[in-house]
Amino acid sequence: MVPRGVRSTWQRHMVTDGESVGALLRAHRHAAKLTMEELAEASGVSARAISDMERGHSRRPQRRTLKAIIDALGLDPGDERTLLNAAAAAREITAPGRRGTASYPATSPTSPAGRRSWPG
Repeated sequence: MVPRGVRSTWQRHMVTDGESVGALLRAHRHAAKLTMEELAEASGVSARAISDMERGHSRRPQRRTLKAIIDALGLDPGDERTLLNAAAAAREITAPGRRGTASYPATSPTSPAGRRSWPG
């Protein structure tokens, strides 16, 4: 846990709009000088789950999972909001289609001629 005021101004403002959840999470973990294992122990979230988030394999973590990580990192309200907003934005980007279904226009080079969609 990093006490408030310990982080530099640069570290507090290193996040930018549109940055991924994984990049933000990694930046905050490094700023807190924690290993994945230390963050996992402090948050109750597995090191594997944290690794998956940081590498972009889990781009839509649940809010309660992020909240546990945020609490373990001791993020200030602004950094917390930025991380939660990045996760919400990732959910909105992928929300329109259901998982496992994909439809392609008939002119798609990967779809058979005359087919409008692939079975999901």
